[in-house]
Amino acid sequence: MEKLMNPMLNHSDPANQLILQESNVGFSLLNASLVKMPVFKEKQWILIIANFIAKFFDIMNPYYSGDIFLPTISAVIYNFKVLFAATYGNSSSFNIGNFESRFVPAPKVNFSMTQEFSFFNMLASTKVSIWRGSLISTSKIPF
Repeated sequence: MEKLMNPMLNHSDPANQLILQESNVGFSLLNASLVKMPVFKEKQWILIIANFIAKFFDIMNPYYSGDIFLPTISAVIYNFKVLFAATYGNSSSFNIGNFESRFVPAPKVNFSMTQEFSFFNMLASTKVSIWRGSLISTSKIPF
């Protein structure tokens, strides 16, 4: 996730071009309905979801303080779009470049960071895959 959070990510670097490839992730993202990307910033977790069903990037932030997260959210979404398009091209059912972003409700919780991440994971995931030390989860079930 740290690479996707980098607003200066070099998309032409061969190492970065491999980030979303099936050999790196363990499956083709074209087969996923939802791809969840947990982001830790300012001692808070937010969740960005590439929602291939609704053709949106859904953003869940229980603290409703989007302003400090907007640069990071923008970087993750932009980098995901560029790398997804480079890896998979345009799918016959959607064009990742046309996905817009939307904030979706997330209940505020008063947990520790570990418990809070577990809450997000439980809320938004049915399967979890390890991806380069970060958790990326996919699901065929919309929440």
